[in-house]
Amino acid sequence: LALQAELTGSPEREATTLMQQSWRDFVYAEIWSRDGLDRRARFLISLAGAACVGHAHAMNAYARGALTTGELTLAELREAALHVAVYCGWSAGSQNWILHAAAATEDDKPELSGYALPFAFYASHLTRDSSRLIAFMREYNIAAIPGDGIGTEVIAAGLAALKVLAERDRGFKLVVEHFPWSSDYYKKHGYYIPAGGLDKLKTFDAIFFGAVGAPDVPDHVSLWGLRLPICQGFDQYANVRPARVLPGVTSPLAGGERIDWVIIRENTEGEYSGSGGRVHTGLPEEVATETSVFTRNGVERIHRFAFELASKRPRRHLTLVTKSNAQRHGMVMWDEIFYEVAKNYPKVETQRVLVDAVTTQMVLKPYLLDTFVATNLHADILSDLAAALSGSLGIAPTANLNPERKFPSMFEPIHGSAFDITGKGIANPIATFWTASMMLEHLGEKEASVRMMKAIETVTAKKIHTPDLGGEATTEIVTSAVCDAL
Repeated sequence: LALQAELTGSPEREATTLMQQSWRDFVYAEIWSRDGLDRRARFLISLAGAACVGHAHAMNAYARGALTTGELTLAELREAALHVAVYCGWSAGSQNWILHAAAATEDDKPELSGYALPFAFYASHLTRDSSRLIAFMREYNIAAIPGDGIGTEVIAAGLAALKVLAERDRGFKLVVEHFPWSSDYYKKHGYYIPAGGLDKLKTFDAIFFGAVGAPDVPDHVSLWGLRLPICQGFDQYANVRPARVLPGVTSPLAGGERIDWVIIRENTEGEYSGSGGRVHTGLPEEVATETSVFTRNGVERIHRFAFELASKRPRRHLTLVTKSNAQRHGMVMWDEIFYEVAKNYPKVETQRVLVDAVTTQMVLKPYLLDTFVATNLHADILSDLAAALSGSLGIAPTANLNPERKFPSMFEPIHGSAFDITGKGIANPIATFWTASMMLEHLGEKEASVRMMKAIETVTAKKIHTPDLGGEATTEIVTSAVCDAL
């Protein structure tokens, strides 16, 4: 473009106009007046040509014409747009047009037909270098930590489904690096996370985690050796656990089909702060303390997160789970700060329920509940109950979020390592697929996230179930079915 401006003695803007005029003359002379080309081919060639010279209005005109005349279906236009993007190395502005076309549905035809996007032609984007040709594709670096037990089986299944989804979507790419941190790794090296491990994880966009825990390693050693250092070290203070009965799944609870909950768990302090100790170990005078730590900052931010999420859900209803009748310091502050934050969310209906009472509501009146916010320990217990009432621990996902995105967030199924079924090939991968959907949404790939959930629901509706849901399907069968649905 700069060379053409120099040759013509014109400013670059005028040179752009000259280039586009030359292209128009060529299209009209060679494409639309030439014999032997059908109208569909003319539209495709013209669309590609308009892209090459950055002529947005012409692109929209040909897209509108192709749709109006029926020469191209929306699906064909979507395919054409994506191929053009690859071969022309589009500018950021042009990518928006591509993504709009790629995401459009049949109901979007009027919007797409009239869609106008002004953008400039950047000659530097026209290159045969392969890395530049796919520069428009969004790329995410994922740290995969399968961990222990069935974690290795379900993370492999989850990555297989994500690979199929990314290949079908073609708008993003996942670059996965595996980390061997597990209880076997601990027994060999004496630690779960090597020196510099957290610094390495910091460089990733998200962490895809399986499970940690083994029969021959004390639970507190494995939990504090791997999962909690990541959650606390990366300030993943918002643990989000949705629960609902998926199509084709039967809840063990009468009326369980009305379950549609999200449990928000404070994830970095409270009962799991790690504060406490033991003295006079082994003696009659031995003392152990386990101190729950609540900070104003920690409590306020989790309540604010919960109100924000509840305000975006249809019911706009938030339940404060507490035990402030018996725990008169930290839990009283927990309640007080909740109602301070609530003043900023007048459209969200609230209720305060003691943790023991809320379990009875979950079982007897599940329709009264929608979004919960609870402490680290309380939500840990309630979310397992929610998963069981929804059909199985094998379908329940988790997101450990750092909402400010200063650190990567971690995504994991909640079922644990389940050594009783490890190696049998019957672990339910649905929780991992749902977890993957939550990871995609966090990364900004909303449409891919929705597509993953639709694939999950398609498979569960067909009752392709593993034994935990009363079926006979294997992990491999369910994974293949989800990949086929994608």
